[in-house]
Amino acid sequence: MTLPGSLRPPIPQIEPLGPVGADEHVEATLVLRRRAPLPDGLRLTRAELEDRYGADPAELAATADALRNRGIEILEADPASRRLRIAGPAGVLTESFGTSLQHVRRADGAEHRYREGELSVPSELADSVVAVLGLDNRAQARSQARIAAPGAVTTSYTPPQLATIYAMPQGTDGTGQTIAIIELGGGFAQSDLDHYFGGLGIPTPTVTAVGVDGASNEPGQDPTGADGEVLLDIDVAGGIAPKSSLVVYFAPNTDAGFVDAISQVESDTIYSAFNTSLQGQRPVANVLYVSSPQHLGVRLGIRLPQSVLGKMLMTSDGTQVFAISESGFISLPLSTLYDNPILQPETTQVFLAVMTATVASQEPASR
Repeated sequence: MTLPGSLRPPIPQIEPLGPVGADEHVEATLVLRRRAPLPDGLRLTRAELEDRYGADPAELAATADALRNRGIEILEADPASRRLRIAGPAGVLTESFGTSLQHVRRADGAEHRYREGELSVPSELADSVVAVLGLDNRAQARSQARIAAPGAVTTSYTPPQLATIYAMPQGTDGTGQTIAIIELGGGFAQSDLDHYFGGLGIPTPTVTAVGVDGASNEPGQDPTGADGEVLLDIDVAGGIAPKSSLVVYFAPNTDAGFVDAISQVESDTIYSAFNTSLQGQRPVANVLYVSSPQHLGVRLGIRLPQSVLGKMLMTSDGTQVFAISESGFISLPLSTLYDNPILQPETTQVFLAVMTATVASQEPASR
């Protein structure tokens, strides 16, 4: 049966490099349906969400068994996020999901696995599986950093200066807070962080790197692109909230990698905010957490369904915010984010992620 929402239109100006070998190892992520529709008007803990509206354990187990019978390995099963991480030979996966894969090179020189058209799922999985991610591993996000020509910038601001300009409330130095940052490439070196924060005259915050789906902290691979984004995210968050703990999640730059990273952030602990400042095909740059999306909706004059669950997406230029619901994106009526009640003290922690987008194309003065 055809899988709704799986259509991949052709990419113009690609160079075919040959089919993916039938024995080539491929990993992917399956998303299963909820055991019951998620209603509006509820406040749920993660445990309650899993118990009531996660994947049905019996259905998850049956889906895993059906995949194993096809020669597909189960790497991870998470009923709360409704995900199955799977792996197997490309030939087995393409036959199971009704597609073909080839290696291609894009006009920008990037190479990846590629498919066109829609996916299908075997009849025994048709009722349970709602998404298959990662077979096509094209990049889903790109760096928006721009390096200014010498002399082109006459004024720049450090994160502490920006916190003052935007009237960051007193006593919000991040004490007792943890900020998660999702990165789809690049890395950081401790020596770079020590040099930067030393230049600001503040202690280097505690920064921990966590790998997702085999990705890791790899500085030096892309110093003018992804590395700059990683350092910028850490520098801004740590500069504004120097007493917070930062956890940086490195994931593959694929649809499966991004979904798996968000799911791991959600499952690890409760964060004040998490951010990823890369732009995808939608102009979406940042994922924000707010503790009470319904309260925020009241302040914005709209009613948000409980299925938003505190997750929001902000465009890279900071002018639009979308709530994430079961049925898709809900546009919030923001003409400009920075004059909005989202920045009031009761939602102060969101500010940490917002600021990353504010200065996404600037270099801190002491860099």
